[in-house]
Amino acid sequence: MGYQKSGDAEIDVVRQELENYLMTTQNHILVQNSKVHNYQFSLEKLRAAAKKGREFEEFKQDRVKDVNMETGQMIMAIRNLYGRCCSTTKTKMPRFESGFSGNYFKLEKCLTFICERIVDLNEVVVAFKEEEDAANALPPIPSSRNRGLNSGGGVGKNSGTLRPEGSAFLDR
Repeated sequence: MGYQKSGDAEIDVVRQELENYLMTTQNHILVQNSKVHNYQFSLEKLRAAAKKGREFEEFKQDRVKDVNMETGQMIMAIRNLYGRCCSTTKTKMPRFESGFSGNYFKLEKCLTFICERIVDLNEVVVAFKEEEDAANALPPIPSSRNRGLNSGGGVGKNSGTLRPEGSAFLDR
């Protein structure tokens, strides 16, 4: 009985030490799990911030590409219009072939010339319409004097009338 009592007391002491050890180990595991969770949370925040930063950087790069593309398209359009204006005018204008895109002073000169050319052409159209209106306002010339003329060379759409000089271009 004495051995059993001393064995039971020894078992109780070892059991108490085991419980204390398990409690200490579980607390240590909980503390470590809490730290791991905090680190994972911080890592997720950093990943989200990095993702936002990459997306913003991509957005800026896309915007820069778009602006560069639009600028290039505008410069090409200006060059095209300038070339067309130069080819249809008798005024000798300088060609801006090299270094055209970086020199905004040259672009401004080109746009000014294009604007002036458009204004000139618009004035020609207005004058042509005024002449057309004036020609259409004139009474037709009787055809009795002009028998034998074919339908070209100044004869209007109506075979019995002759249009004034220069109005043959108005028949469409």
